[in-house]
Amino acid sequence: KEQFTEEHEKEVLGWCKEIMGKFEIMNPGAAENLIHGLSLTSEWRQAEKYFGMLSEKTVDRSTYSAFISKAIAERDYQIAWKYLNHITDNFLVPRNFVFIEWFEQHADNKAKIEEMLEFIGANDILLPEADINTIADILKKSYNCSLVGINRKGSCPSCKSTLPGVKLMESEFQKMAKRFLDDIIIKSDVFIKTNPEEIDRYKKFIEKFAPFDCVIDGLNVAYSQGNKHN
Repeated sequence: KEQFTEEHEKEVLGWCKEIMGKFEIMNPGAAENLIHGLSLTSEWRQAEKYFGMLSEKTVDRSTYSAFISKAIAERDYQIAWKYLNHITDNFLVPRNFVFIEWFEQHADNKAKIEEMLEFIGANDILLPEADINTIADILKKSYNCSLVGINRKGSCPSCKSTLPGVKLMESEFQKMAKRFLDDIIIKSDVFIKTNPEEIDRYKKFIEKFAPFDCVIDGLNVAYSQGNKHN
């Protein structure tokens, strides 16, 4: 950001406007490049209309992250949260510089810090240690920060708090069960690994004897003991 001058912005906008003037609709790769370019400039909001041209299956999270980071820098939090929630709903994780941008801007705002920490936790986002150290250095200006190791019971040796346990809601479990059945067992062709009658028997068995606390795979137990046993 420090190296991006007015001359650079003028050049980037020139290229973007030339491309936008030639094509009303463009392929996803061109649209991604436009979003990246516009997100560097004062006309960054124009990039929003090109998200509709992206392919959700192949879109690079960096494209969204560049736009979100600019929205945060410009303090347009409504747009920032709109796209943060959009990409996590589509199982994409924002690039780490988005979080650093947020904490740099809100280093002395406890409510905003908690808001982003809750988002990180709710979406199971794991930041690398180098970025955690960067964020800690930012927050040290207003808070006492220290890196700690959490024990197996989830207790923090610094603040003495305990992390809540991981519990699946019924809706989450049903979603996971459906994904497992569709993607792991049935896949795109039910006849590759099984057949419809076998799947039907399996489902009836589960419905009859559920719920289960755990499932032990007898063949894997036997295999774990070595192949010299009958």
